[in-house]
Amino acid sequence: MNRLLLALAAPAALGALALAACAEDGEARLVDRPPALAPFPQRTRPFPWPEPPFALVSNNGSDTVSVVDLRERKVLGTLPAGLDPVDLDGPHHLAFHRQRNEIFVALAYPAPAIAPGPHAAHGSSRRPGRVARIDVASGLISGEMRADNNPGDISLSDDGSRLVVTHFDLQRAIANISQGLDAQRASLLLYDPANFRPENAPRSFQTCIAPHGIALSRPDGRRAYVACYGEDALAIVDLASTTPETAVTRVPVGPAPGKGSALQYGPYATVLEPGGRRVLVGTTEGKDLRFFDTETGAMNDQRYAAGGAVFFAAVDPGKEVAYVPVQTPDFVARVSLSGQGELSELRRRSFSQEECQRPHEAVLRAGAGELLLVCEGVPPSPGALLILDPETLETRARLPMELYPDKVLVVEP
Repeated sequence: MNRLLLALAAPAALGALALAACAEDGEARLVDRPPALAPFPQRTRPFPWPEPPFALVSNNGSDTVSVVDLRERKVLGTLPAGLDPVDLDGPHHLAFHRQRNEIFVALAYPAPAIAPGPHAAHGSSRRPGRVARIDVASGLISGEMRADNNPGDISLSDDGSRLVVTHFDLQRAIANISQGLDAQRASLLLYDPANFRPENAPRSFQTCIAPHGIALSRPDGRRAYVACYGEDALAIVDLASTTPETAVTRVPVGPAPGKGSALQYGPYATVLEPGGRRVLVGTTEGKDLRFFDTETGAMNDQRYAAGGAVFFAAVDPGKEVAYVPVQTPDFVARVSLSGQGELSELRRRSFSQEECQRPHEAVLRAGAGELLLVCEGVPPSPGALLILDPETLETRARLPMELYPDKVLVVEP
């Protein structure tokens, strides 16, 4: 699905997707934020928190985070991730701060009139987003800070010092289409997890048009590698820079980048391989996996042509293979990273609708010899988390999630 192309082709239609409530005088008004946290009781049943390894899964359509015991291969329970008890908050991805025992979720507040799929209307909201913090010990939301419209991805540096959020803001791109690139470009916000309070405003870096996936350098997350969907580019952001206006470098992800309604690639997902040498860039319009070399600062000529929209891949550096989730058609592929140019597909596993619809993210547990795959699903059916054999790609376990799971985060011992 070409989200930005459709949006740019019909700005008037998307303009009607404003989040409005009826004021006393009958006029529409924009709701700027959810009500305060205090009035809403905790209705989640307590459950024993597992020892690592465990997994956390954000359920975009259910306002929850599922907690999975990976040893027992079972879902222990869910934590509330929303602030508004009536409307959908739309938690879109999450991060876990191990030292502070806290979960951070980006709340995207989808527009009320949405097409099928959690990403169909992602980017269409006119309501400011939020970043919510969940305290693991209590299972309660313990704080929140404002974000810009349409939060996209959220990522925490390995050392826990930097929390970063992108904004997949197609509305901004549409509204400012006649004002030039700078007016269309959305922000990347940098938060301090240790001082996560409303009075501590995050730093803002104007990044690109409709930025989404983030990969942070290790261990301190000084550099952010951001998929710039609306510019067919990868943005490299120096988060330690004291001059945000010069902190961003943009590199085209392919030789013929498009503009506006003529995108060629549509980079959406980024993943930094364990060794830190390559950034894997999944494109939804180019329908391929591309690679950025962090040492040379340029795209290399490796490419896997998937024939469908590519989302968040995983890498086994020891075996030089990638695991690539693909939508329309729905499958996961095991791809060789050895060689140049067109990369070879070693194995493909297609899925029935009953087992996995819309594969979104793959995560490899190399030490455990298993591959996790998030399947978004299609309502009214919930999504799922699959545990696969990394060699054969056969299913070892299928764990039902709630509506629209879109991120799995694994915490190892």
